[in-house]
Amino acid sequence: MTAERCKAIVEDLEVLEEREEKIERQLLIIKRLQNNTLLRLFRILGTKCFDQLRGFNVWERNLVPNCLYATWQMVVIRTSYLVDNFM
Repeated sequence: MTAERCKAIVEDLEVLEEREEKIERQLLIIKRLQNNTLLRLFRILGTKCFDQLRGFNVWERNLVPNCLYATWQMVVIRTSYLVDNFM
């Protein structure tokens, strides 16, 4: 390998590292936005126990008004997917 080729490879690696750092920052922002969105959603649904989100078996029917129970079940299913896969 020539010195020019080595220099080009080093420059490419530096660019890739910068891109990786930028992507990591973007992922962190996305996770924060997801957390904020979930928190707002659970406040809207009438619960104050967001910290228990990770223990879905803790949630019982009496924690949510009957009119919201079916909606709540859909939210739990969907947010469990988000929590398991993105948080």
